[in-house]
Amino acid sequence: MNHGENVNITLVTYPHKDKETFPEKIDKFYKKYKENGDKYSKDNFPDHIFSPLKYHLFSNYDMAVISITDSEKFAQKVFAPDINDDETNRSTYQIITGITKKINKESTFRLSDTLDFLTAENWDKSNPREGKFKYALFINLCINKGLLIGSGTKLENQFCKAIDSKIRSRLNLGYDITKVTNRYLLSKSYSWFDLSIVVFSDDPNELIDALLDIRNIKFKDLTDLNDAEVILDCEETLYSAFYNKTINCDEIKELHLVTETSSILGVEYYKYLKQDSFKNDKLNTQIEWKIKPGYEREFCRTVRSLDNGEFCNMENFFFTNGKMDYIFEENKKEFIESNLLVFSKLRENSVDYLTKYVKSVKTKTLFNNKKWFDELQNVSSLLAVKDLPDITKSLDGLTFKKEVISEIKDCLRSSKISRQLRNKIIKCYYLTNNGLTDRVLFNFYIDFIPFLKRLYYFITDNRKELNKLQEYENILINYVIAYDRAYKNRTFNSYLFEDIHEYSIDYNASLQHLLSNYNTCVHILTRSYNESKKDYYRETPRFLVNINLNNTVSNPVNINFHVHDLTAPELVFCLLHKEIINEYIKLQKIISPIELPKGYKENYSFSDTNDIYNDCFRVILTFNFDFELYSFWFWSFNIQNTQLYNKDGFMNEDNFAHELIRFISVKIIFGYMPDISCPIPELFIYWDRYYKKFHEELKEFYDPKVKDKQEYTIANSIHDQIIPDCKIFNPENELFDHIREQYRRWKFPIQTGINVLHKDRALASRFEWMSHCKSYCDENGLFALYKEIKTMEVSKIVEPGKEVDMNRQKHAILLDSMIYCFLKKMQTEQNNQISILRRNLVTGEPLETFIKEIEYDSFYCLDPQGGHFNIDAAKREKYYEIRNQMMDIIWDISLQWKRDYIEERVKNV
Repeated sequence: MNHGENVNITLVTYPHKDKETFPEKIDKFYKKYKENGDKYSKDNFPDHIFSPLKYHLFSNYDMAVISITDSEKFAQKVFAPDINDDETNRSTYQIITGITKKINKESTFRLSDTLDFLTAENWDKSNPREGKFKYALFINLCINKGLLIGSGTKLENQFCKAIDSKIRSRLNLGYDITKVTNRYLLSKSYSWFDLSIVVFSDDPNELIDALLDIRNIKFKDLTDLNDAEVILDCEETLYSAFYNKTINCDEIKELHLVTETSSILGVEYYKYLKQDSFKNDKLNTQIEWKIKPGYEREFCRTVRSLDNGEFCNMENFFFTNGKMDYIFEENKKEFIESNLLVFSKLRENSVDYLTKYVKSVKTKTLFNNKKWFDELQNVSSLLAVKDLPDITKSLDGLTFKKEVISEIKDCLRSSKISRQLRNKIIKCYYLTNNGLTDRVLFNFYIDFIPFLKRLYYFITDNRKELNKLQEYENILINYVIAYDRAYKNRTFNSYLFEDIHEYSIDYNASLQHLLSNYNTCVHILTRSYNESKKDYYRETPRFLVNINLNNTVSNPVNINFHVHDLTAPELVFCLLHKEIINEYIKLQKIISPIELPKGYKENYSFSDTNDIYNDCFRVILTFNFDFELYSFWFWSFNIQNTQLYNKDGFMNEDNFAHELIRFISVKIIFGYMPDISCPIPELFIYWDRYYKKFHEELKEFYDPKVKDKQEYTIANSIHDQIIPDCKIFNPENELFDHIREQYRRWKFPIQTGINVLHKDRALASRFEWMSHCKSYCDENGLFALYKEIKTMEVSKIVEPGKEVDMNRQKHAILLDSMIYCFLKKMQTEQNNQISILRRNLVTGEPLETFIKEIEYDSFYCLDPQGGHFNIDAAKREKYYEIRNQMMDIIWDISLQWKRDYIEERVKNV
């Protein structure tokens, strides 16, 4: 279960100056967004949104700002509390956000209840929130991918229940799920780690014990939850695939769920200022200082003069190596008040005192763990636990062997490729090999395997077709650029580079999980188009998924999704087949170009018809011959595509005409007879000017009576060049008879296979299968449909004995089915209505009066500046409920596919 809202945590450093006023500026920063939210919302904006708690941190960052937001968009803002203050804006920050988990689906409380529970009872809403609990522990957890891959999201959900149980037990919260006793916030992360937790308490040792409890959760703890609805099977895991002959299920059950954690302790900011609450609190701390070079003596003299030398223990004052320079103990190091004293001195007249010489300060918190030594002496059985094989050794089977890399190096050298480019390409393979054997991150680097295999075949084979060295190098450079961007987005802000600030990455909080999930979707669909022959690997594109800042575009080596589309999967999935097939059309030349009616090229910039052909495939593969569904998402995407607009806020007329020609062509090709009305009022003038004109011209142009005069074909043998052995079509389908009647050259020479998916459920065609899925989803919902398809005998979709084809097709069938039903459900929930956010044409600000007065039928308004804009709280919650379901489903499909792919690759090495 997921909440519709997000927990957003910003870790930020104090600016060099104005430390005292910085939190006040943060409050104003959030208040502004809250006021705008209320201004641009139809109903009263919830009090808990943009109403943060603040905790002073013992880490590289100084403060954590914990807030609940209405979407991920706020996380992408530059965290600049005072845009007019250069000093304030020099503070650095990191963002933690994701889908917030609701552990107990029977519970009725919301995030607002939890936040209120974490807030001081005497809190005055006119003032900033003050936390009820003195301490908070911020934890990032990475789940053991050897257990997660194959088991999927059901393991993650069970792990969350085990975490809930451990925290409740450690903090003595009880188990009445109807009460708001949550002293933690739990989010499913988009970043390198899987889960993010904030736990609250008045005792810091209690928090550390909770963390240690979580770190010690084993696979068997999940199977012991006695959850009848969820069955975890050891044989589904990646460990079982690697070691099915050497270890048994009992041994797998002894594996720990966590492979990596990072944690930061914080104290409630306003209590930290008063310090009275911490008088008797014990917390052993060690302060590290980074000093401006050359000012070491001045720093030491200043420290010695503070509080008559009682500021620190002069006997334990050390210069150290590494990033920091000095380490010293406070006089009362076992009490937190001594540490808080240090930071109070840093706040006082900071320019004249300590910070005049100090570049940064970091506190380490030290917890005595002697009890674990005592336990081990009494529990001898723990020492007898058999060590399981290290999964990183088995991951060697995924890597590119030295013989392959040597062959690439020899081919590049013999082709006279420049040394620098040659070295860069070899480095791509070495970096990937390192990533594939990283037990924490290897699942993200699987994305690179098909891409680098394609590059290998290009270098060792296809290069022979190129005569010019410059042409060859330009292609290689495109591969390198795509790899560099993908590597950066999958590696930065991981546990390897946790101190990198958000300025340098494309998406705040980073998106390793989302990018990898979408990349998996691309691999699944691309593989399903082709037979399991090496020749197809040599010829067909293999893409990396990257981020684009203003539109979704593809090229022969990567698909760049608009940055905000990544968290709106409907805008990704309506384009997925299109972006993949686009490169087949360009590179394989499977389409014979045609000339549209005279003047279209000159007047409407319609230089080629690839988009028309591509959308024909999209109507079939993505929208299942549902032209109204295609129409809905065609215009939904274009309306929020900033590339189609003028600077004045109106859609460019030439761009509109180009898109309308493409749209009407597809309408006529598929014989959709009803007229289409203008999707939004803002386009009516253009629509009225062009729709009938284009429709009449193109209808005559596509008339079968004059077709023979046109030298064109929509596809030369799709079966041979795009969808060999896919068996997703059936030539007996009457829809294809209609197509053949109009275009004799549009041929689908597709072999029929076994079309039985489950018991006596015979499916005559992909069309019937998809239609059945939609009906089931309408009645039972997305999750139920996904569970139903997963339990079917999907392997029967292919002919017996074709195991590789089965693995290739079963994931594609599942993915295509869920994409189609998700898009259809979104269309239905929006009442097939497209709404647009109206903005002031001068200022660009949303029009408040229009938002308040107009009744909307859809979840959201499409924003001409990109993405969508929620204005109705109830509809926003419904949208996020469906969206988050789909996010979980795609995450699960990705985990299932990766297990099969890893097993296939390791066996074939």
